[in-house]
Amino acid sequence: MRAPYIREFAASLELGLQTGVCSERLSLVKTADGGLDYFSGGASVLFAAETAEHQPFIVKCYRHLSARRREVYRALRDVAPYGCVGEYFEDALTVVAEGPVEVDVLVMPQLVGVTLEERVAELCREGDREGLRSLADEFDAMAEWLIGQDWAHGDLSPDNIVVTPEGLRLIDFDAAYLPNLTEQRVEIGRAEYNHPDRDAKMDNRHIDDWAIALLSVNLHALAVEPAWKTADELPFLSEHFITDVRRRARELACRLAESGEARAYTLCGVLCEPFAEIENMAEIFAHSVTPPAAAESFNVGLRWGLRCGEKVVEAAVWDDVVRRERGWFGRLNNTFYKL
Repeated sequence: MRAPYIREFAASLELGLQTGVCSERLSLVKTADGGLDYFSGGASVLFAAETAEHQPFIVKCYRHLSARRREVYRALRDVAPYGCVGEYFEDALTVVAEGPVEVDVLVMPQLVGVTLEERVAELCREGDREGLRSLADEFDAMAEWLIGQDWAHGDLSPDNIVVTPEGLRLIDFDAAYLPNLTEQRVEIGRAEYNHPDRDAKMDNRHIDDWAIALLSVNLHALAVEPAWKTADELPFLSEHFITDVRRRARELACRLAESGEARAYTLCGVLCEPFAEIENMAEIFAHSVTPPAAAESFNVGLRWGLRCGEKVVEAAVWDDVVRRERGWFGRLNNTFYKL
């Protein structure tokens, strides 16, 4: 049987929300011309809805059943402080297409904010380097947290990160990885933010590594030069790192080094390696703070960082780290930058 059409979803959902398809009493939002406010994707249709008190929600109706997706939403619960999952309801809505079909529904609060892609585009238009640097640092803090989880998002892209007044929030966990899932992976996320070798067989907590590195590099690069932003996408995608012609990646690495962007410079090198998994991500994204007097330098491979006891205060991404009269300095390409 074919998947339901949008109008069939809409007709059934309007009735379903009145009869308790989910735990919230919702009504669909109408546009100025009286139509429904919706967005149609490949696997689902998303409708804007609201409570009687006008609290906004998104109701996501899936076109096809996925046993893997059901497993994900049964297991994925604690994603605070950076995630917004919502409530997943199995066989929650009966849609009349060629015949009656039961579909799954995800109901989530509509976050106040814009996507990361939209926020980046706005800051680049304004040439706001400070705003872009703050956004890059905020992303890196979220990345450090995400790397430390035993699950992975699975489809990390600018459209699935929302910039809210409370900070960054992850949405759309349909392609997530969690330990002990039994159903085989199908979704592998957007190709622009994935290593080309990633496929459905790669299913572990490292599936976000490539996207994390790529997004971080882009945000730090734009903080250096907002004019690099293109009209429709971020300026540096997977094709600029994993093809034989890496001129843009080499130019970017040199510019990042000149600007003292040690973490992003290091990630440029990582992205040019032929590996979809990046084992030392935690060390690269270790939290960076003003080094205390008691800090000491430490070495990981050929890179240097700072730590105070067991706590890393500066990731091991510098060519060298030295103490001078005015504090700690990191060396990158024979130039020292104050930490």
